[in-house]
Amino acid sequence: MKHKKLRILSLLLLILIAAESSLIFHKVLKKEEGENTIPTIQAEGSQHQTNAKGNAEREATPEEAYPEKETKKQIPQSSQTEKITEKTEENQMTQLIEEKIAEYDGIWSVYLKTKGMKTEEVCDVYSKEQGRSMKSASLIKLFVMETLYDGVEKGTVDRETMEGLVQPMITVSDNTACNTLVTDVLGNGNADEGMAAVTWYAQQNGYRDTAMGRLMLSYQTQGDNYTSAKDCVALLEKIYDGTCVNTADSSQMLSFLQNQERKNKIPYGLQTRLTGEQEWTANKTGEIAEAEVPEKGMVEGDAAIVHTEFGDYILCILVNDMSSNAQTQAEIQELSGWIYDYLAAKNR
Repeated sequence: MKHKKLRILSLLLLILIAAESSLIFHKVLKKEEGENTIPTIQAEGSQHQTNAKGNAEREATPEEAYPEKETKKQIPQSSQTEKITEKTEENQMTQLIEEKIAEYDGIWSVYLKTKGMKTEEVCDVYSKEQGRSMKSASLIKLFVMETLYDGVEKGTVDRETMEGLVQPMITVSDNTACNTLVTDVLGNGNADEGMAAVTWYAQQNGYRDTAMGRLMLSYQTQGDNYTSAKDCVALLEKIYDGTCVNTADSSQMLSFLQNQERKNKIPYGLQTRLTGEQEWTANKTGEIAEAEVPEKGMVEGDAAIVHTEFGDYILCILVNDMSSNAQTQAEIQELSGWIYDYLAAKNR
């Protein structure tokens, strides 16, 4: 009997050991299976897949994670591509202008801004050594004009007194008219005060590169007149938008510029291109010839609003210290025509 009980106990012990071994084996097997699978981990706002080491392999899009919800601020891939393309084209035009003026003599500055075109272009090309501010010659008369109209708006300048002189100052670049306006109207008989008024107005209204330091034809003085292609475009853009002093005065200033008689630079390069009845230019030129004052250096410049059938643009070209006025005028004409053709090809 005693031996029989021992056999039963031994048998039960073997059964228990076998059951425990099976359980351990099953747990080990499940663990190994878990290590070799890639589980999906749900997280708020996104879905991630991780590998066996726990590293994220891919983040699901919001549409995949929550297809029933609308995602915010999603930019279509096509829009992103368009923006990149526009930026590339903008840089391309700037680069092409830089390449063209590198072939020309003198220090060049070119500022271009399109208005109402399918493609927007803003090109700001200037000598990094020279900086934006350059000798302006008669382009300073643009800022004299705006200063005068601002005086009319504020009641410090009589419209009838000055408007008869502003027209020849702009349309034929009359130097005597400009000097009279600066000295007698803005300076109350003092030329220095009149020039200071122009400079102060320019600085107060964002024309940081513009200052008046001498009267027209007064080359022997120590000072000079300065502006930048960027400042000139900014002023013409205000006239174009009707925000230069006020809408009515902007319209009057635009009329003077449209009636410009000196069209031998930017407009000349467009004479065979602007063929539509509604196409026009409105511009102001500036120049100092070598014979006038050799020690001051030569200047050529033109700032223009160009109205075309495919949109409008505002362009200013300033050149200092070249060796030939005639050659530089021809180069301005060439560059003007090239810019028109480039914009026409992109916007027609």
